[in-house]
Formats: sequence, structure tokens, C-alpha cells
Amino acid sequence: MDPLLFAEQSFRRFKFQLAEYTDHNYIIDEVFHGSMMVEFKTSSITEEMFWKYVRQTLEITLTDVEMFKMLRESYLVNVDVESYVRKIRAAGYMTCLCSNNFIARIRELEKEFAFLKHFDTKIFSYDIGVLKHNIKP
Repeated sequence: MDPLLFAEQSFRRFKFQLAEYTDHNYIIDEVFHGSMMVEFKTSSITEEMFWKYVRQTLEITLTDVEMFKMLRESYLVNVDVESYVRKIRAAGYMTCLCSNNFIARIRELEKEFAFLKHFDTKIFSYDIGVLKHNIKP
């Protein structure tokens, strides 16, 4: 079973759709996986700064609202994982979500899927300022 709550191809679908709005689609992966994204995920830069960077770098005119809608609509729930989380909570176990996701994605997916209610504890890299697998000094 894939351990991700959302289907792995979901973010790829978002980037593929975004590519239709830019002549710079060859750098989309760098934009969303490079150093600016790391800074965004750890709250070193603001959400406004990150999306401005995206628009400027890709030379797109989409608004935040349009990009966020595209983001929400690109995602699919991994029903096996969702079912598993529900079952273990129903059995009395506590659940925890640890995520490197960026704040806009969490917020928009919560609007679309209301998934956070399935977790007793939620730890986000943007809240603690460090990514999983990194040791903060």
C-alpha cells in the first residue's frame, strides 16, 4: 500500500496543468522542488513571496485563486490509506500526520477533502521550520 494520503500523481497533475500557462514548462520542477520551495515549506519566506516567485519565474498571469483551484482539482485521495486511517482511529488508536507539504496545499486540500479531521496530531514543516529527515540544530 502506498503510504500517502493523496495519490502520488496528484501534484504531477497540477504541474502538468500549470505547464499549459507558460512557455517555461521546462523549469516547473525546479520551481516546485528547488530552494525557494524549501524556504516556503519551512516558512523562511511568506506564501505571497513564493507565489509571486512562481508567477515571475514561469511568466504566468494566473491569480492565486486560479492556481489554488487548479491545485485542489488536481488531487485525488488514496482511498486505501484513508480507509486505513479511519479503521485505526475507530479501533481507538491515535493518528498523527507529519508533513513537508506547503501551507497552500494543506489549506486547499482541506477545503476540498476535509481530511485533517482524521488525525489527532498534525505536524507541519511550515509550523516548526524544518523538513522531515533534517535535524534542526
